[in-house]
Amino acid sequence: MRPGRALGHPDEEDPDRVAPERPMIMQRNVTRRAPGAAASVVIALCALLLQAAAVQAQLVSGYLRDADAGLPIAGARVVLLDPATGARLETVTNAQGRFAIQASAAGEYVLVAEHTGYASVMSDPFRLEVGATVEQDLGIKLLQPDRGPEGAGVGEVDPAEAARQFAALLVQACEGRFDPERHAILVGVVRDSVSGVPLPGTVTALEWEGAPDSTAQVRVEYDPGTGAPHTINRIAGLTDEDGAYMFCNAPAGRRLTVVAEAAASRARTGIELNPGTVRKHDLALALTTETEPGDVLGRVIDAMTGKPIDGVEVSLKGTRFKTITNPAGGFAFADVPWGVYVLEADHLAYQHTEQAFRVQGGRAHQIEVQMATDPIELDPIKVAVRPRAWFSGIQGLQHRIQNGFGYILTRDDIEARGASTVGEALRGIPGVRVRPLGARGTMVVFRNSRNLLGQACPPAIFMDGVQIRLDPIVGFNEFATLDVEAIEVYRGVSEIPGEFASANTPCGVLAIWTRRGMR
Repeated sequence: MRPGRALGHPDEEDPDRVAPERPMIMQRNVTRRAPGAAASVVIALCALLLQAAAVQAQLVSGYLRDADAGLPIAGARVVLLDPATGARLETVTNAQGRFAIQASAAGEYVLVAEHTGYASVMSDPFRLEVGATVEQDLGIKLLQPDRGPEGAGVGEVDPAEAARQFAALLVQACEGRFDPERHAILVGVVRDSVSGVPLPGTVTALEWEGAPDSTAQVRVEYDPGTGAPHTINRIAGLTDEDGAYMFCNAPAGRRLTVVAEAAASRARTGIELNPGTVRKHDLALALTTETEPGDVLGRVIDAMTGKPIDGVEVSLKGTRFKTITNPAGGFAFADVPWGVYVLEADHLAYQHTEQAFRVQGGRAHQIEVQMATDPIELDPIKVAVRPRAWFSGIQGLQHRIQNGFGYILTRDDIEARGASTVGEALRGIPGVRVRPLGARGTMVVFRNSRNLLGQACPPAIFMDGVQIRLDPIVGFNEFATLDVEAIEVYRGVSEIPGEFASANTPCGVLAIWTRRGMR
């Protein structure tokens, strides 16, 4: 693969499509290269200090997963072995299947992983350099029963037995949340229907009609013909970094709707599950087009502190796209052609960062990039796909945050409040009153806001830049914070920025920005 070239166009091999071998053993040396040489003595001294810090230890880390199911294996023994001397260091994987072993010296090593019920696995020999960090991911296979001398073959995989073992792993992962008398387990992967790429961070949900369920969010919908109310229960989550989702407590014995939502695209399918069963159900979202460009809006943060980094040079390798981050760590590229690119980030105080990501045509992409002062393993770039209209809207939001407009809750603020609905998240904001609405709802008014008759009145509500009306029964409880990126609060006419000001907003504005966006 030649550097500096956009990849992943339709006539090329998809780099995200990997055919794993078993056992799965992947090695990648993740030591980052230092920033480019400079004449400054200060920079040279910094480089020497970084090098001195790096040689203190050598680290081998990675994940241990079930080679067939892909699930993490907790409590397994991992041994770092020096074949020449027989010296060995041991550790145990954590709940996420993660392990890390610090070697006392550089040299040639192998890793051995063992766990009850699994066949042990040994990695290929690898070289651990002075001060380096090497990542070794291992896949370990369940032991297969001996099928006897009759000719079926020793150790052959029985598909039915493999399915039972996979189901047993899922039941173990759902311990405490799965009741086989009432629930089924539903798992699957959400992918883009054009590129086939898994979609991390996608909202997935189960919805069903019936009496309110205490474990679900509840809303009321009205039949367009008769006006009759229908109670809809909903449980939701986000797909993981591989686009996978899992519901441990899917209601069994009733008709369910499986929903996936990303950007303005939604997929809905009906399904019915039997109690105590496990079902795999994949979903596809029509997110991209190969004929249109996309937009990129990103933020660069310190890997250790999470704080934004100002003055980072960010570029798409081999292209004209290059910029410098602002004080909030933000950067933006508009009209980037469809394809896969290598993003580079450089700063004198940090290690050079270089990672690949995909630009999907006709969409905007929200990106988070981490940088570190030391040569350590960094998490992959986090990418969320949005409608292109979201790109200009969220740029306006960043401008208002930087210039101190109104009262704005970011995603971090919302998570810190521990609120499950927008109504709960607004509690405690100066000048904001959250009041009950009927038996299940909440409404919001601003303390000093009055209409032309001098009466207290509710604020105008905007969702992703579009003015909407609240459900008259549940009010702000209609909106789960799981899908909310930011909330802007403007408590009177004097606070309202031009983007939202009109004759329809005399009582203030609440602007909600979601993770999936709207057209």
